[in-house]
Amino acid sequence: MVDGHNDVDKATRFIEQIQEIHQAVQEQLEKSQAKYKARHDKHWMEHSFQVGDQVWLYISKDKMQEEGKKLKPIKYGPFRILEKIGENAFYLDLPAL
Repeated sequence: MVDGHNDVDKATRFIEQIQEIHQAVQEQLEKSQAKYKARHDKHWMEHSFQVGDQVWLYISKDKMQEEGKKLKPIKYGPFRILEKIGENAFYLDLPAL
């Protein structure tokens, strides 16, 4: 009977250790997320674009797939905003390819 009680104690301690590790990992993830959010928000700026405004479209070099991507411009436009679909997302009046 002593062995059964000893096994329960070991299992309980193991579960407590796992819970402590889980809590430490959770706290570290929250700290990392807060750090990345602060770094991202540092460069964020308020905009006041409205439907009908004209904007420039920025395409980063890593999004381009074709040959000669280094020679292509990264800014295109101006394009007219057709519709606001999110906080920072818009449908633009792009030319057909």
